[in-house]
Amino acid sequence: MQNREKYLQIAVKVARKIWCHKSGSCRFAAKDITKALLDKGLSDFQVVEGYVRQPSGECGPRNQHVWIRLGDGTKIDPTKIQFEKGTTYAGIKKRYSPAAYLIPHPKDAAFDLQHPDYRQEFYKNKSNASVPTRKKKG
Repeated sequence: MQNREKYLQIAVKVARKIWCHKSGSCRFAAKDITKALLDKGLSDFQVVEGYVRQPSGECGPRNQHVWIRLGDGTKIDPTKIQFEKGTTYAGIKKRYSPAAYLIPHPKDAAFDLQHPDYRQEFYKNKSNASVPTRKKKG
């Protein structure tokens, strides 16, 4: 994949502003990274709405989660660290094109009502976050 490093650099820059939170910071991270990539003319990726499985089974057999998948299979998922060590991807519910993911959805409004101060809750001013990435095997 051309420009893979460019995708990752932009994602890291955005992720450094995010404070992971179990209440759903993955959606905000995916939207902000998507916007930043599109602003730089990069669109060879999908936003994936799916599930992860925690080893302890906390919160049920699967937890909803959102991540970005580059055209070469690399996952950009700065908020996976909100789950316990050893958490694995456990299925895909839906894949979105970058533009489609940015279209407002009713569940966004419901979440915003529950978390009116999400900018303070999910974003930080320090630049000490990292972006775990994982390349698809095979």
